[in-house]
Amino acid sequence: MSKSKSIKTIFRNKKTITFLVFLGFSFIIWLLIKLSKEYEQNYTVTLQFYETDKQKIISDQSLEKVNVLVKSTGFQLLRHNLSSKEFNIDVTNLGEHKITVDLSNSRYKNALERQLFKRSNVLAVTPESVSIQIDTLKSKRLLVKPLIQLIYKNGYQLKGAIAVEPKFITAYGPSEILDSISIVNTDYKSIENVYKDFSFTIALATPPSGDISYSENEVKLSGIVERFSEKEISLPVRFINVPKNITIKPFPEKIKVLCKGSLNNLKTLSTNDFDLVCDYTAIDSTSTFAKTFIRSKPDNIEILEINDSNFQVLMRKK
Repeated sequence: MSKSKSIKTIFRNKKTITFLVFLGFSFIIWLLIKLSKEYEQNYTVTLQFYETDKQKIISDQSLEKVNVLVKSTGFQLLRHNLSSKEFNIDVTNLGEHKITVDLSNSRYKNALERQLFKRSNVLAVTPESVSIQIDTLKSKRLLVKPLIQLIYKNGYQLKGAIAVEPKFITAYGPSEILDSISIVNTDYKSIENVYKDFSFTIALATPPSGDISYSENEVKLSGIVERFSEKEISLPVRFINVPKNITIKPFPEKIKVLCKGSLNNLKTLSTNDFDLVCDYTAIDSTSTFAKTFIRSKPDNIEILEINDSNFQVLMRKK
């Protein structure tokens, strides 16, 4: 008789089946009884101290792990074996400089039971105390610089500058690191086909050191986008720094200037909005040609070109 046939014969026997069922049931009952009893077990717990005050930092701690003796039922201890063991301890109101945290205090035992060992009793913590160093950080007000690339739809541009809210943030950290920081960049973002107003939040770039923290994690950027065009306007030239005994005759009397701006701003543009000048002291005495420059213009108008390549002056003494 083969081995497989022998096994089939055994399981066809009702007495054998009854015995195996009873054996399995007895094992389950025995396991439940065992797990329902209370036991004691040691766990290694990692200590994570934290400060909610951003002007303070935990610069050192005497140890990172402790042993925790826990008493509970087998069921609970089995659950504890399956979970992570990090104990978060708030030391915000404990002062500063060198501080000793007494982990045997009922406050911390109760916190251990709430965080890690629910429905269990913490009997002991060893070592019982931990020393930590809390230092006060320096602060510095920093300008936020948006790292944004705007690719406009043809015929559109940004009106003014991108608005940043808040415009400044506060950085906290060691003075030797803060002294080397002057601005805070945002994360980089590129936006294509821009043709309408925009507003969105963006994260600040990661601090240059793990010892630096910011009062804000993100800022709001917004901008007004408008349609623009170009316009050529003829402007008279005003001469400056001319001696009293010199008269100057320009040829031509007006110079064409190519401007760029929004359609609404270009519609209301006039020659009185500009001051096109020629500095006598910059004129080459060996040539009749002269250069000009825009001394004042509307803030919302961009000068693309001053067509003064053929501008000449005739100078005479009075």
